[in-house]
Amino acid sequence: SNVTPLNGFYIATMSQIYPQDRGTNYAIREGRRIGQIVAGRL
Repeated sequence: SNVTPLNGFYIATMSQIYPQDRGTNYAIREGRRIGQIVAGRL
């Protein structure tokens, strides 16, 4: 999960997608996912 107990604080790190391939495409995917979560809560 990318949501934390702190209001408005989200985490997206490469260690969260391990053991999948940790390539740049996964970093972009995680950034987009967090962006959608944040936009949905505005």
